[in-house]
Amino acid sequence: MIPIVLIHSGNPPYLKFSIRKALQKNKVYLIGDTNPQIDHKNFTFLDMKDYINDDYLKFQKIYKHLSTNNYGFEIFCFLRWFILKEFMTKNQIDVSFYIDSDVMVYVDVNDEYYKFEQYDFTLLHRTAGISSFVTTTGINNFCNALISIYSDHNSYNFQKIESHFVIRQKHGLGGGVCDMTLLEFYHYHSDIGGGPGKVGEMMTIIDGSTYDHNINAQDQYFKFNGMKEVEMIDGVPYVFSEKLNKNIKFNTLHFNSGAKSLMEKYF
Repeated sequence: MIPIVLIHSGNPPYLKFSIRKALQKNKVYLIGDTNPQIDHKNFTFLDMKDYINDDYLKFQKIYKHLSTNNYGFEIFCFLRWFILKEFMTKNQIDVSFYIDSDVMVYVDVNDEYYKFEQYDFTLLHRTAGISSFVTTTGINNFCNALISIYSDHNSYNFQKIESHFVIRQKHGLGGGVCDMTLLEFYHYHSDIGGGPGKVGEMMTIIDGSTYDHNINAQDQYFKFNGMKEVEMIDGVPYVFSEKLNKNIKFNTLHFNSGAKSLMEKYF
């Protein structure tokens, strides 16, 4: 069985909608610091402190902050991948489905895995690990790549990452280097264990369904009016594709940023 895994600090109101929706068809683990007290046979809360390992501590030391965003937020986005790696290793889990806490899952992910089983890792829009199938090989390679790149700030790979921040600063843009920057780098580079043959894209429409990158983004000509125009049919979200001239089933919805307030509506 492929479990759904969330890694989250705190217990915001929207978290329970993500967990409870996923629980309708899946086994769910929350690795965090606050137990949301959800009583369900397929839900397990795990203390985040139990999954801090040597690689986690090493990355904390070598991390260089290259963003105008909050330091604590950005480094946690990196460190969660080391937590996931330790969780999968300790529990001998070969494949997990990782989701951000503002994602709702409407399918049994075990029924979906056949579409992506040739990959070690899957992403959305080549950059986002917001709802991803992750294998032990994929998470090991990605975490090893993070340590390798950040261990030598004079290396070609690190300077290439750093230049992303420098260019944004030069043009007066906020943000900078985040885990998505490194996930995209991993997507394109086979020399660090990734590459297009090993990292799959989940926004592709396969057998009439897809995965949502961001409900606030149009993505691939979907019907849009400030956000994707979602139609719920028998409890499942569909969005009309103007390119394909038909409804497409969405296996997940990502309620990014201010859209979190809508999670109860689409529960």
